[in-house]
Amino acid sequence: MRAIFQALPGLIDELGNAEALEAVVFATWPKVAGVHLREHSRPIRLENSTLYVAVADAEWKREFKQCASEIVFKLNRPLGRSTVERVEIMIDRKMIDISRASKKAASVELCSLSVAAPLVKASQNISDEELRDHFLEAAAVCIDRRDSN
Repeated sequence: MRAIFQALPGLIDELGNAEALEAVVFATWPKVAGVHLREHSRPIRLENSTLYVAVADAEWKREFKQCASEIVFKLNRPLGRSTVERVEIMIDRKMIDISRASKKAASVELCSLSVAAPLVKASQNISDEELRDHFLEAAAVCIDRRDSN
């Protein structure tokens, strides 16, 4: 997994667009948020160096605000740059419910994504299943964008 995180800065430089950067930040989110926080949050968008994150209620918003600076640091460290300068927490219970439902379907959908076989094989070294799924989703988005250009 260390090799994947070491490759992120180069990947960002190569892709060089906001959508790809957002996909990489989203792929990094599960590892950064940790088990406890990621179950109750979902990154929504990255805009002007602000990562917008949905949480289910005011209690989780308070929890995230307490560790927002740590999250920013942990997001930027593997990216090798100050990509995220702040985290904006929004209460959106519906978004969290949708996220939980989509996670169940994610493993089925990954089979149909246009991810190269060597990348899928290499991703098996990522022990965290959710991080692996997010990584493959981000890779599929990048590959699809590259191929459409």
